[in-house]
Amino acid sequence: MQTDDENDKNLVAVVRFGDFDAVIGGDLSGFELSQYKDIETSMADKVGRVEVYKVNHHGSRYSTNQRWLEVTGPVVGIISVGPEKQHGHPTQECLNRLHGAGVKTY
Repeated sequence: MQTDDENDKNLVAVVRFGDFDAVIGGDLSGFELSQYKDIETSMADKVGRVEVYKVNHHGSRYSTNQRWLEVTGPVVGIISVGPEKQHGHPTQECLNRLHGAGVKTY
């Protein structure tokens, strides 16, 4: 998928060790907006099932779409945010999607 947004050009790393799988997707977006593209949907099948998900884009409202959650099926979600929360991350929208999918978040 073509995009000019630096967030959507992030690398996705999948770590597999025995029966353990984790995904780290940087600032990927999961919703089609003027500045963002839905990168998560096209990457979900390539990633597959994981136990741990480092939540994309710090839990922004534009990350962690339903397809991503259905395909990757994470048990645990880790959200990386600083104490200042300058951008309002994680957003309630993203937390609702994670919790609705049964993902335990930290």
